Amino acid sequence: MSAITRLIRTGDLPPGSLLPSIRELSRTTGLSPGTVATALKTLASRGLIVSRQGKRSFVADLTRLPAVYSRSRHPGLIDLSKIEPDPRLLPDVASFFTPNLYVPSMYDATNVIPELATPLEARFQRDGVVGALGVTNGALDAIERISQVWLHPGDRVIVEDPCWTTQRTLLQMLGLEAVGVTIDDEGIDPRSLANVLSKRKCAALMITPRAQNPTGATMSIQRRDAIRAVIEDFPDLLVIEDDHFSELSQEPYPSLTYGRNLFAVIRSYSKIFGPDLRLAAVCMDQNTADQVHMRQLLGPGWVSHIIQRLTARMLTDEVTMGEIGKAAEIYKQRRDLLINTLAVAGLKAKGVSGFTVYVPVPQESDTVITLAERGWGVQAGGPYRIDSDPFIRVCVSALNPEDVLKFANDLIIALDPSSRILLR
Repeated sequence: MSAITRLIRTGDLPPGSLLPSIRELSRTTGLSPGTVATALKTLASRGLIVSRQGKRSFVADLTRLPAVYSRSRHPGLIDLSKIEPDPRLLPDVASFFTPNLYVPSMYDATNVIPELATPLEARFQRDGVVGALGVTNGALDAIERISQVWLHPGDRVIVEDPCWTTQRTLLQMLGLEAVGVTIDDEGIDPRSLANVLSKRKCAALMITPRAQNPTGATMSIQRRDAIRAVIEDFPDLLVIEDDHFSELSQEPYPSLTYGRNLFAVIRSYSKIFGPDLRLAAVCMDQNTADQVHMRQLLGPGWVSHIIQRLTARMLTDEVTMGEIGKAAEIYKQRRDLLINTLAVAGLKAKGVSGFTVYVPVPQESDTVITLAERGWGVQAGGPYRIDSDPFIRVCVSALNPEDVLKFANDLIIALDPSSRILLR
């Protein structure tokens, strides 16, 4: 195993290289087939190789792992590349830091404290999601723990195309294969999903029912019903829903999980209360919940009860939740203003919900570079795409309304330097 690892790290075994069969490796190394199989499984779990049942393993393409975090940009840029809330629209979290926020807990403490469980369960039940409750350190922590419970290196996972970059990175690091399905303003195309499921054995479906990153797509009730009909014939398909926008979404929650054997709905509270909160609520089938809780006990044990108590207080405070509702409306106004302004110039941007506006472009790198030269930082679509078309993503949470016209004109110039159509 160490020899193969060294050859991969040095580049002597480039991405895509087929490894000898277990039988051949056993013969040349003098090790038993079982020992060789275990070694290959370890390499796959580390993301160095990809293994599939009945087929030879091959070297993973580590060079194609998309970057998780944005690189630091020039301080002069107005950075519209990062998906994060406007600090000015976050509630006054510090006002909830009262002396009784800390209550001593011992090692046998509950996973979810009762005062948080009550509002969380009420919100899930309101959206038709019924299951066992858990709490993790953010949405990505939940996705990783659930994936490690049920998925194995080489498994195929259906994702939206384009999809969240960090999610793709995590899947690759776990040795999982992301299989893209097309999406539109209402989310996953049922025909594309049915086509994938009919041709390839897939272990899981990861989906963002509303405020999809990067397109802003939000699933309608009709689309939800159509997708449910497609996956009904696949009862063992694990369905993971990422509701990262949670209380900031003004759209109803269209869950696919009703009647499913394996499911998890992950609801993050980082965007409404601030990224440093690091808390996500998860509603899961009982079996998944038991496995996730066991893995937490072998690691962090539980999410800080101080954070849980703080979240509970804010979720049950009418003034705070009223502020969240106002913030949601402001984000919608910013999103609509940019989309409508670009539409005047004939640019078909979109974003039904969320922080982002999706703008199709012929050349991503040229557009990003030209906009940077004119003072704007935007995100190229490349790291998000599997087979979908080029685009740039603009995060409107940091875009002041008075700057929209200038950004729109700079984008027009970036797409066509000879353009005479400028907005006033």
